Formats: sequence, structure tokens, C-alpha cells
Amino acid sequence: MTVPTSVRAERLVWSKDATVRLAASGELEIMVGVDSHYVSRRALDVFALAAEPITREKLFDQLPAETPVAYIETAQLVNMLYDSGILVGEDAVSAPPAGGFDAPPIHAAMLNDTERVHAYERAIAEVVTPDDIVLDIGTGTGVLAALAARAGARHVYAVEEGRIGEAARRTFEASPWRDRLTLLQGRSTKLTTPEPATVVVSEILGHDPFDEGILTIYRDAAHRLTSKGARWIPSRIDLFAALVELPAHVLRDDTFCEENLERWSTAYDIPFQTLRQYEEDSPYAINVKALDFLSWQLLSDPVRLVSQDLTTIEHTEIEARAKLIASRNCSHVGVMTYFDAILSPSVTLSTAPSTDRARTHTSNHWKYRVYVCGSRKRVAQGEHVEICYQHGSDPTTISFC
Repeated sequence: MTVPTSVRAERLVWSKDATVRLAASGELEIMVGVDSHYVSRRALDVFALAAEPITREKLFDQLPAETPVAYIETAQLVNMLYDSGILVGEDAVSAPPAGGFDAPPIHAAMLNDTERVHAYERAIAEVVTPDDIVLDIGTGTGVLAALAARAGARHVYAVEEGRIGEAARRTFEASPWRDRLTLLQGRSTKLTTPEPATVVVSEILGHDPFDEGILTIYRDAAHRLTSKGARWIPSRIDLFAALVELPAHVLRDDTFCEENLERWSTAYDIPFQTLRQYEEDSPYAINVKALDFLSWQLLSDPVRLVSQDLTTIEHTEIEARAKLIASRNCSHVGVMTYFDAILSPSVTLSTAPSTDRARTHTSNHWKYRVYVCGSRKRVAQGEHVEICYQHGSDPTTISFC
């Protein structure tokens, strides 16, 4: 059957409402609103080509397909992505998503994180002067932009690509600083500002602080949207790592541990022991809420794994190694991470855990990223364990070297 010329010529682009992560199965999980779609990693090739509008015909031509069968599979993948709203027409109007970064619970959690908001408030008051032009990237509800205006900035440009920006706009209009607040709807890397910024403030920090693209976004802003000598909030990110014992409930709920394999094999009369090798070949990560993490046991002192200067970014990929010393024997070990964000000379926002509940950042909306690193299960007291951290084009990973 011949595909009509009008269909082949349609220009497609990756939906801005779609988010991608690596699922435990090794497939990609692509989320649009509350819907999840599991596809092969081949979709990354589609993502790379459709980051900018591209005709369906050119997309098929540029995707590698060495056999007729491979070509059919490629066409089926593209059609599935299109039917699922992951690939959209260039001029398509996206339906309001029920989830993602526009969802109220995401922003409620961030506003409830009082330590986060007050740390930014103190840093903004310290850095911003009445002569400053402030650029707030990823303004969300507009809280940081409003704090900058309240601190006396001459003008604040708040950038937001999601529909939550409309809520920020209404907040700005209702505020006493309405004349000094301007919402710019769109992605910061795709727009220009009326004047260069002298201060950039942003909180695009994921559970792994680099996962929301801060390196790419800050580097672009430094090249196009700021004046020489601009100040940055945050100006540096320090990423820390420590060995951690995986609790029994995590082993039971989230892993292919020996107990689970035996139980499933008996319950279903299927030889599930083969899943052990799959888990060993497929390192993965889980995210743990701060309050839940209070019951976890650290197995080493933390070490600083990465110290990333955000004022001069040359590379957006990070590779780092560190050695951790096990404090005791453990048969089920993982690696947890947390970060410090240097917001100003006197203000550091830390997500560091503590055994003292009263000292723990209990309103912390960030989760601790815990990496389950394949075949390495055991450590001995006093053992030096080297870990490798990689952040870049593929999902962020930590593995045992």
C-alpha cells in the first residue's frame, strides 16, 4: 500500500509533553500525561532526529533499517509513537496533560519544601541588586521570579514552557511587582530575551541534580542570554555518594533477590532463577523519599563524586570515579547519592541525609537516588570499593568499577 504524499510530507516533532526514562526492563518508558508507553531503545534514534520538525519521509530515510523487516519495524515504531501522542505534527496543539511537570502535585511538593524556598529566598536577597536583570529559567509557579522582584531587581524575565506558566502569569499580575515581572512562554534554549540578564536563577534540579538538563540549559544561557560577568543561582553543584545497605522490604519489592526467585518459582512452577543473570546485566536505580530513607543504613562515609562549576560549562557529559570504604560487612549493597547546591556565597541548599530526624531536611521533595549495581552484591568491612558515575546522552548510571 502506498503512503499518501501528504502523510509522507507531514512534519513531525517530539512532543514537549513526553518524558523518557530507562525502565527496569531495559526498555524506554515514555510518559505523556498519566500514560506510559514501553518501547525499544531504538526510539532514541527517533528522538534525536525529531528533536526538530522533520518530515515522516525523511525520518524513515534517516533511521537505519538494513533489511525490509527492519524497515517495517521502524515504520511501526514511528506510527506507534505518533498514535500515542509522543510524535506530533509540527503545528499540533498538545492536550493539557494530567501529569508531568504541569501537574499541581509536583508544584505543591516544591512549595511545601520550605527549606528549598527559604534557601533560594536568602540567596536571592544576597545576590540581587536594584540594577539587576534577572532571568528565572523554569519558573513553574513563579515563586523564584517573585522573590527576585521582591528583592528589588530592575526587571525579572520568567521562562516557562509548560502550561503552569499561565498560573505564574496570573500570580505576577496579582502581585505588587507586576510592572517588573514578565513571563516568557517557551523553552529557554529556543527563545531570546528583551535584554541580557545579569543574574540567572533556576531550580531545574532532579533527584540526580543534572537529570533535568541544567548543564545544557545553563551553557546556552551563558552564550546567548546573559551579560558578561553574570551571577548564577546556583553557581555550583556538588554530588556526593555513599554505600548503603538495601533494606529487606526493598529487596522484597524491587529486586530479583534469591528469596524472591525461589518464592516465584515455587508459586508459579516456572524456573525464574534465570532472572538473576538479567538483573546482574541490568544495573538500575530506585528513588527513595527522604523520610523513608531515615530507616536505611549507610555503609560508608560519603565522598564528593562531582563538583560542577555552573558558571563556566564546557561539557554536558560527566564521568567520575571515587573510592568508598565499607564500614562493615553487607550482603546487599547499593550506592546512594545526594547533592549540595551552592546558591550564593553564604547559602548552600543540601539534601544530605542524617540519622538525626530533627536535623534531616524533612520537607525535602527530592528523593535519594539509589543505584543497584548489577553483579556486585557483597562488601566486606574495610574494603575499598571503586564506583564509576556517568551522566550524558544515556541514562545516568553508577556502577562498580
